[in-house]
Amino acid sequence: MNSMRLIFFCILILSMRTLNAAVISGKITDEKNQPLPFVIVYIQGTTIGTTANIDGNYTLELKAGEYNLAYRLIGFKLHLEKISITENSLTKNVQMIPEAYQLKEVMVKASSEDPAYEIIRHAQKKRKFYLNQVKNYSCDAYVKSTEKITSHPKKILGQDVDLTQVLDSTTGIVYLSESVSKFYFSYPDRTKEVMVSSRVSGNNRSFSFNRASDLIMFNMYESLIRLDDLSERGFVSPVSPSALFYYKFRLEGTYTENGETVNKIKVIPKRPSDPVFQGDIYILDDSWRIHSTDLFITKAQQIEFIDTLEIHQSYVPVEKDTWMNFSNQLNFVFSVFGFHGRGVVLGINSNYNVHPDFSSRFFNGEVMKINADANKKDSSYWQLTRPVPLIAEEVRDYHTRDSTAIVYASKHFRDSVDKKENKFTLGSLLFSGYRLKKSFSKESFSFTPLVKNIQFNTAEGLNVGMSIFHTKRFKDDPWSERGYGTTLRYGFANKHFNESVYYYRKYNPDKQASYSLIAGTSVSQFNANRPITELINTAYSLLAEKNFMKIYEKRFFLAEHQAELFNGFRLETSIEYANRFPLINRTNCSFIDVKNREYTSNDPLYPVSDSLHFKNNKSVSLDLSVQIHFRQEYINSPEGKFILGSKYPSLKIHYRKGIKDLAGSDVDYDFVNAGITDEMRLGLLGTLNYSVSCGKFMNRKALYLMDDHHFNGNQTFLSSFRLDDFKLLNYYQYSTTDPYVEAHGEQNFGGFILNKIPFIRKLKLTEVAGIHYLYSDKVKNYMELSVGLQKLSFVRIDFVTSFADSKKASAGFVFGLKGNF
Repeated sequence: MNSMRLIFFCILILSMRTLNAAVISGKITDEKNQPLPFVIVYIQGTTIGTTANIDGNYTLELKAGEYNLAYRLIGFKLHLEKISITENSLTKNVQMIPEAYQLKEVMVKASSEDPAYEIIRHAQKKRKFYLNQVKNYSCDAYVKSTEKITSHPKKILGQDVDLTQVLDSTTGIVYLSESVSKFYFSYPDRTKEVMVSSRVSGNNRSFSFNRASDLIMFNMYESLIRLDDLSERGFVSPVSPSALFYYKFRLEGTYTENGETVNKIKVIPKRPSDPVFQGDIYILDDSWRIHSTDLFITKAQQIEFIDTLEIHQSYVPVEKDTWMNFSNQLNFVFSVFGFHGRGVVLGINSNYNVHPDFSSRFFNGEVMKINADANKKDSSYWQLTRPVPLIAEEVRDYHTRDSTAIVYASKHFRDSVDKKENKFTLGSLLFSGYRLKKSFSKESFSFTPLVKNIQFNTAEGLNVGMSIFHTKRFKDDPWSERGYGTTLRYGFANKHFNESVYYYRKYNPDKQASYSLIAGTSVSQFNANRPITELINTAYSLLAEKNFMKIYEKRFFLAEHQAELFNGFRLETSIEYANRFPLINRTNCSFIDVKNREYTSNDPLYPVSDSLHFKNNKSVSLDLSVQIHFRQEYINSPEGKFILGSKYPSLKIHYRKGIKDLAGSDVDYDFVNAGITDEMRLGLLGTLNYSVSCGKFMNRKALYLMDDHHFNGNQTFLSSFRLDDFKLLNYYQYSTTDPYVEAHGEQNFGGFILNKIPFIRKLKLTEVAGIHYLYSDKVKNYMELSVGLQKLSFVRIDFVTSFADSKKASAGFVFGLKGNF
């Protein structure tokens, strides 16, 4: 009975929808009958509307009644149509007339400035008012993203480039997606978005990457427009308080729309390499609000990968004296690693409510929620819902790729692709490692490459190892996964095997929870943060006779667990039993015998001899670590929780306990440390990253060198440029069991200085300055000052000078790939 009632209710709702709603559609052209793309069509006085597609076609669903429709496009006169709609659909083709701009009459004097400057000054004075005019609002948001590959290389690093599974060879479309969301805003910067429907061409189980907030919050009333993926610094708005320092303006003309005068102002950069826009901005007389924008930035503004980015925006009135953003269109042309293409992101914001009533807990860090049924909507739903009609190539792309996706998802096809990709190659053996995939069952087997398997150190000599892994995913999310594996290693100088096995399980996507179990024997550095990699140590040992890496052996069992207890509060715990043995040098082999240089011992505290090395000992240690991210923002997806970060500093508190006598443990200590980290946007000066931490052993009755607190030093010319790394510090000279304080800060200026230097600015380098400080019982004041250059966000070179107790200690260059050494 309940089922029959539900069916009857659905039929009734559909019948009411059919009887009370109809669709108006048509084609919009110019005076030569050429289609006009992206014309906005809306009911006057509201934000109910749509946008024409690239072919000039539009559709708009309305209830029966009479309406005043407005058709608006930059460069054309506002076209008004009074229509009457019944239950039948209506076709309304519209021809728009180019706008005839008029120049204002001005008194011409030698000292006269262009009238545009006075308009811009008025707009600057009103900027804050319009930025903060609407304290709270909600709206419906439709976003469509289309990306095309126009050309691509046939090979990259000797590997064939095959895009058949992601690229429609006829249209060139590599990504096509639509989404419909409900968007909420509360002053000054709190947002929330609920994605109610999502469609991705070729993958009906996926969810769109679209975020309405990326478009809606693109606000020209802000002084600085942030485009985080393109620039560290942001871009100066044409109505920013400092706009006259960066721009020249020229009044191109005026026209009248709905009885109001619209000024078309040409925006001209004073210096092409500054972080600025160019193009046109339209500002209303008297109210001095932004009417629309037609702006762009290019690679001359020191952006990477994107050749040109166009920003087209339109504002419409939602109430008397209240205008809101109705449409956003971003057009971009990109070029990266031989791939060339272009894309369009179109956003339509409608049905504004500028007087919503939000509960006190409505904005809780969940900046986006994707409904579980968002990707379950059928084609009839999209036909009725999407405000912008698809063009022919988009229809083709959906049809072709949705059809082929069924084939691609089949076991036969997956197995055939795996068979091709699972071929063993010399490159995989040497550099990348080998992976045997079983895509249909979501399993893989892999082993590490020889470049990681064959190493050298003075304790083991030449050592050869291999790690073998197996992973299995249970669901279509990144956290429901398990894996196990083994690592085997043999040292030819000490004639000894080390082997370990591990198992891990990711089990709760909402809490990002996981645990792991590891047991066996391994070679470990005294500093568990591994300040030097085995590959770099091998090179320095064999080519320069410098064995910086200091190691010991342990037989151990380790259990770890981590989970987010509630939003922004993460707890990590572990307990380890370890039987620890010293390793002494067994070889003095080197490819280059450096005169007057010998290998140091494997004991960091006594470099001339291993005779005073620590004695074999046992340790049981408990680790507890709490990470607190205040007002953490995240996306709640059916695939799990995706953390976006926080606008506030993060706090970490760590406690480590050496437990005496348990399982024969010889250690007895308590260590506590705490630290804060943060990333601060400093406008045109770029981005500041900093961390400050301090620590103390509350109890140190019994502990060994590997239990001390170590600092991340570096004695090579290579660095991974982690924020908490010292670049010239001896690895173990200042290791301590006493209280300490360390602080690190790095400022990325994003080209603030170099962009002003001719020829140099063409290299698109960013400047980085850093300061690193240490206070402990071993050194009262140790400081490093650095300046460097960075390219493509990861290639970097620094010049560093260090001071110990106010005296210059050393200086030198360090080079590396950020985060990779």
